[in-house]
Amino acid sequence: MDLRNVSLIGGVLAGFLGIGGGTIMNPKMLDMGLSCESAAATSGFFVIFTGFLSMFQTLIYGGLSFTEIVFFCPLAFIGSMAVTVIVRKLVKKYQRPSFIMVCVLMSVLIGVLAIPCFSVYRAIENPAMMTEVQGLC
Repeated sequence: MDLRNVSLIGGVLAGFLGIGGGTIMNPKMLDMGLSCESAAATSGFFVIFTGFLSMFQTLIYGGLSFTEIVFFCPLAFIGSMAVTVIVRKLVKKYQRPSFIMVCVLMSVLIGVLAIPCFSVYRAIENPAMMTEVQGLC
């Protein structure tokens, strides 16, 4: 399967199921021969790009306040920088780029567990939310 088809499938799954495109793209990039560092950096760009687009859509829709953005953006930045420093030191110390892929795997597993749990929590908290249909505009 070539990169175009994998990208299409990754985009469709990301849109419909809420999984990250990196879940599909990272294994394909590794299969194509990219190093772990390059695959993780490319996936990181995907995450940043789609994350900002999603954040602005949610802000425009009214599901997110500006104060929440001001609070969580620095926390996310500090957390990502801390993980980057730690992983970089581990890779340098042990000469094992596989630490990067372990971090990607752990983030995917956390997402696979957290997203359904949060959805169930929201459905229990507000059962009408599951059947509400809101306008597109």
